[in-house]
Amino acid sequence: MWNRLLKPMVFWLSIACLTGAPAWAVTECKISSYGVGHQIWFEVEDFDERDPADDSSFQLSDEPGAFGRSINSVNSSDGNGMIRYTFDIGKAGGSGGPWYFWGRVINPSNNSDFMLVAGHPGDPVPFTQPVGGLVNDQRVFEESLGSLPDGWAWSGDNHNEAHTKTLQDGENTMYIISREAGARWDVFMWTDDPDYVPTDEDYLNAKAPVAGTASKPSPAGGAVDVPRDAMLNWAPGEFAVTHQVYFGTSLEEVTAAGSGSALLIGKDLTTNHLALDRLDFGQTYYWRVDEVNGAPEYTVVKGNVWSFEVEPLAVQVENVTVTASSSDTNKDPNSTIDGSGLDAETGFHSTLETAQWTSALTQDPGTPVFLQYDFERPYKLHEVKIWNSNLTVENVLGFGFKDTIITYSADGVEWTRLGGDEGLVQLARGPGNDSCVGQTVPLDIVARSVKLTAVSNYSQYFKQYGLSEVQFYAIPTHARTPNPASGTQGVDPRST
Repeated sequence: MWNRLLKPMVFWLSIACLTGAPAWAVTECKISSYGVGHQIWFEVEDFDERDPADDSSFQLSDEPGAFGRSINSVNSSDGNGMIRYTFDIGKAGGSGGPWYFWGRVINPSNNSDFMLVAGHPGDPVPFTQPVGGLVNDQRVFEESLGSLPDGWAWSGDNHNEAHTKTLQDGENTMYIISREAGARWDVFMWTDDPDYVPTDEDYLNAKAPVAGTASKPSPAGGAVDVPRDAMLNWAPGEFAVTHQVYFGTSLEEVTAAGSGSALLIGKDLTTNHLALDRLDFGQTYYWRVDEVNGAPEYTVVKGNVWSFEVEPLAVQVENVTVTASSSDTNKDPNSTIDGSGLDAETGFHSTLETAQWTSALTQDPGTPVFLQYDFERPYKLHEVKIWNSNLTVENVLGFGFKDTIITYSADGVEWTRLGGDEGLVQLARGPGNDSCVGQTVPLDIVARSVKLTAVSNYSQYFKQYGLSEVQFYAIPTHARTPNPASGTQGVDPRST
């Protein structure tokens, strides 16, 4: 019951999630920026609509341990009841793209309901009740998942469609549709950080949006691969007359900056956009917009701090094909380009044997051992990153490439040796544990094909050779990352 007693304290901090919100929008929410993403939280009793309007399908309850009230699915017939929520991800500083759904459950009982996300809040309900054709992959989550902190759960490994949704900028509408009786929900949360796991403490510490703050930043908070000539844009606070923009490379400095700071790059602006000088490759920038209200108070409303990362000098080449001089059993050369065994967060490669390539023991000793990588067109290659053979017994076998010849071709006919006729690259030996790091080799070449040929390995006895992963990085010379993305449907005709 202690959580129920906290409801009044949470409530007085909460204000309208959308100032002047239409009747269909969730009227209270809290926002946070835990992990590297954004979160928007709202309580299940704050639904926009319940159909049927009575509690024959979803019933409000006072459950011990709940924040405020919970809502229980009491109809055991699929699709006969619905509750609807509309929420604005822009209030949390987020933008359209993949978002991840979590819910706080009460009294786990292995029950679940369905979820759909569709359209603008003013659109008609996109289905007719009772709803048919729903499948298990569309479950919100199962209440039996009680191993996560404080009862927060989602649908589990087999129900990724419910956990991950593509949300649009601004307002989104979520429908929860009855599946079976007994499902009990307390708080809902959406985040754009796939690794973030919510807790009760995080929910308590999340803040209600401050009235009058700037919102809907562009570049969006946490955006990556932002062009160097980006322009700052934002949605003004309701009463803002002018805007003050702070910008820099330090989160702490931008957060603390005041009117006399050198980080104030836009003063007394009357527009909600600001052009920037050309930005540095790969740099993370932080920015804040303070809104200044009109006479007579000229109140300054301090804004949230947003961040984005500028495009790198070179981007990883995709659509690579690979061929090998030979391959041992279950040691496919494609494992060197598919990211298998590679931890995207740490950059370490594992010792998993099927995630590495090894040449065949039966290869003719007089035939060079090589891997050839071909691209869909010539690229201006900046560098290549190579993870050497990293089998558990690498320290004994020594299969990893040592002295290596790198040759390249723009047409597949004429080949050039990197470093000239005597050019050799020596690769470091793999450690044989889960901390294998990639070695970067500068290229600065134009090529459609690159071949890595082994001259020696780290063994005195064995004539097999191996590599774990190979990634090529190119300086962009073609247009890329179109927005709207190629194949997108339903694009606003006014889009740029």
